Amino acid sequence: MVCRKRFPQDNTPEPVQGRGGP
Repeated sequence: MVCRKRFPQDNTPEPVQGRGGP
């Protein structure tokens, strides 16, 4: 996936590959 913020609270644009939470 592209570097997008998954959560509105997490305003840090990081690569969502292994991350599943804030």
